[in-house]
Amino acid sequence: QGQSIMQIYEKNVILDEYAGPYGYNDADMLAVGLSGINAEQNKSHFSLWCMMAAPLITGADLTNASQQTLSILGNEKAIALDQDDLCLQAKRFKQENNKDYLVKPLADGSVAVCMFNKAATAQNGSLTMSEIVAATTVKATGNGTAHLTQVQKAMFTDTFANAVDYTT
Repeated sequence: QGQSIMQIYEKNVILDEYAGPYGYNDADMLAVGLSGINAEQNKSHFSLWCMMAAPLITGADLTNASQQTLSILGNEKAIALDQDDLCLQAKRFKQENNKDYLVKPLADGSVAVCMFNKAATAQNGSLTMSEIVAATTVKATGNGTAHLTQVQKAMFTDTFANAVDYTT
């Protein structure tokens, strides 16, 4: 199961410019809670699908799901990323050492950033604020953003890019 999740992720993550209101890329059903996937893989899988604004349809039998599975599937912050009003799929903007970095501008003017470790062992990663700002600007003004207003685009090309204080 884990391998097919990775294959689906790789096919879907590059389609970000084709997602938007009434046209989301369907990354396939969630395998969270199915056998063969450990807890960290379940969390990563759900988080990635939420970053990619994918339809959240589970293949797990919720009547027999573990508390851990229900907790992952019920993560309100992750679901809010998936269902954000800007309707943008995250953009993969950097790949290095078996890690992917994704950025997703949000309707409130904030930005979600995800580091996805594809390796079997723990890794550290780092980004500069200038990398995040540049990736956010590209995402907010690139293909697939025709539905955004000029004010919304300016949140990321002007306001965000010139901000002096950030919280993580």
